[in-house]
Amino acid sequence: MIFRIAPLRRQDIASENGFTALERVSENPRQTPFAKCEVRWFAPIHVNDVITSYGHVVDKQIRRGNKFVTFRIEASNQDNQKVAEYDYTCIFEYAKGQHTRTDRDLKPQPRRARGSV
Repeated sequence: MIFRIAPLRRQDIASENGFTALERVSENPRQTPFAKCEVRWFAPIHVNDVITSYGHVVDKQIRRGNKFVTFRIEASNQDNQKVAEYDYTCIFEYAKGQHTRTDRDLKPQPRRARGSV
């Protein structure tokens, strides 16, 4: 539900900071790999509430050569009361030499019957 009322804004945040989100690149566009998400609720959301959300970068890390970015999305109701927030971490760039998905990886592979070698 949180993603419906307060959509992830990583594409907008990337653009505002001079970057292009992986979904919008002209060469080999792909979804940004997801690492984790933590949601916190502060107040109930009622029918007819008007929810406004905004996001910003809260952390950047490099672990084993992979670059991670954590975005925080905050959601408030029409009374400017914070109702929820979530931190969404994704892999921004893989370490050199680490396998990344290609179109070849996404093609269905033939299945073997059970017990065959």
